[in-house]
Amino acid sequence: MGLDVGDKEVERPEKIAVVDASVAVRWFVEEEFTRQALAMADDYQARKVDLRSTQLLPFEVLNALRYNP
Repeated sequence: MGLDVGDKEVERPEKIAVVDASVAVRWFVEEEFTRQALAMADDYQARKVDLRSTQLLPFEVLNALRYNP
């Protein structure tokens, strides 16, 4: 494939952030600390941080969004 160790395409960030449903919901709903949650998503896209979560995160976020006024 032409990718070597140390190549920016395959290099993983050194920082890891654990995301829970309260952070992920703020990606979709304007609440307190939404700006910080969106900054975390931007850092992930820029490969500055790697995100981790539980397997239940999608269900928790969908449930929160369902009942959000």
